[in-house]
Amino acid sequence: MESASPSEPRLRALLEAGMALASELSLDNLLQRLTSVAAELTAARYAALGVIDRSGLALERFLTTGVDSETHERIGDLPRGRGILGV
Repeated sequence: MESASPSEPRLRALLEAGMALASELSLDNLLQRLTSVAAELTAARYAALGVIDRSGLALERFLTTGVDSETHERIGDLPRGRGILGV
């Protein structure tokens, strides 16, 4: 029996994530799942996803994973599109 390559578990996780994402009907749930999968696949403790509104000047959604509600409240208002989010 052959041993699995180091990248095989990540590939399997990516395929499973793709199937889960393809079956999601709610945009909010899809974006939240995408944020969680990105953190999982990169072994990140936190992840965030910002969706820019139609004007291109502000975020209409800002989703996070790995951030508890208390920390989220302490962070405060959504980013305003400065820095890397502005690019």
